[in-house]
Amino acid sequence: MSFDEVFAGTPIQFLASQFQQNLNMAEQRIDANNQKRVIPYFSLKPSLVVNSISM
Repeated sequence: MSFDEVFAGTPIQFLASQFQQNLNMAEQRIDANNQKRVIPYFSLKPSLVVNSISM
């Protein structure tokens, strides 16, 4: 079962969706700021951060 199947229509799904949107907005801001930088910032870019220690 996927996350969406288990938590469909619950507050948990809403919170997870909102968190994902916040991460996307943060990444867009980082990308926009990287356009102005001599050395781009990649250290905590959300798409590059490992989300589990088991990977």
